[in-house]
Amino acid sequence: MFFVHIPKCGGMFISNTLKCRVQHKPITLQHTHPYIVCLRHPLETFISFYFYLKQRRNRFRLSVVAKKNTLNEFIQILMNAPRLNAEQLQLQPIHQYSSTDYGMYTHYLLHLANPYNHTSIENVIDVIERDFLILRFETLETDLQTHFPTHRLPSKKINASKWDLTERITQETFDLVKEKERVVLERLFPHILSMSLDELNTSLFEKNEF
Repeated sequence: MFFVHIPKCGGMFISNTLKCRVQHKPITLQHTHPYIVCLRHPLETFISFYFYLKQRRNRFRLSVVAKKNTLNEFIQILMNAPRLNAEQLQLQPIHQYSSTDYGMYTHYLLHLANPYNHTSIENVIDVIERDFLILRFETLETDLQTHFPTHRLPSKKINASKWDLTERITQETFDLVKEKERVVLERLFPHILSMSLDELNTSLFEKNEF
């Protein structure tokens, strides 16, 4: 059993619960192993990533980017230059997906399916929905207890980032995320597309640690 890790989507919590191998390298679409993936609201993922980097020393050069920019500026950088994120985290460069047509979340999902297959994001999501056990971050503890009732959950969140959400998501940032992550949102998070900006910010302000 392999847990395919998307950064800031409960990776440490899941791997410590299941004691399973964490997969960071691309998989092939003709895989033979059972795979687990955890999906999280893309904007929550970006916000968590931002505060995670701000709270760390300059282990990644992206920490400097986070510390020098506002939250909205940082998210816009991830939408317009997704390869920056991949390179700083030392993932394999994905040259054919370096276009600014894709945002960071789409970039990660494409990476999971082996970039050298020239796979579309639609095909990647087809495989995830067909062959993966999908956990949802917002119901993660319940999902783990449902699918793995014999495993004990950690007593606290691991590697969580404290949020200081004094800055609200702007309409410009929200529109950019909806544009660059369009397929991911339509297929995996359709409720986000129907949210107003006020509804989005209200939902995000209810959280302070992820």
